[in-house]
This record gives sequence, C-alpha cells and structure tokens, in this order.
Amino acid sequence: MDDIQIRVIGLIIFAIVLFGIFIWYTQSKSKKIGEPSPKHDKVHRNDSCPCGSGKKYKHCCGK
Repeated sequence: MDDIQIRVIGLIIFAIVLFGIFIWYTQSKSKKIGEPSPKHDKVHRNDSCPCGSGKKYKHCCGK
C-alpha cells in the first residue's frame, strides 16, 4: 500500500469513530428530555411533563 491509501483508510476509520460518538451523544441527550427532575417527587407546573412529550406539565397533562 502506498502512503495515500493508508491516509484514506485512516480518515475513514476516524470518520466512523466520530460518527459513533455523535450517535451516542445524541441518544444520551434525547433520553434525558422527558425525565422528571430528581430533586422533588411532586411535578410542578413549570417542570417537564413526566409523560415524555417534552412539553411543560402545565401545557400537557396538568390542564
């Protein structure tokens, strides 16, 4: 293999690893959106709704 082929293979491997990190990061962020705040048990009006819609409780299930 010559030098150019080795560099291309290295860039492809780097892109695959970077894409994997991106997928992992976005999936870990999306799981945290609908989770209620752990600091209190009661859901307050301005907390995110525990149903997982991403809306505030007062605009979703708290009507």
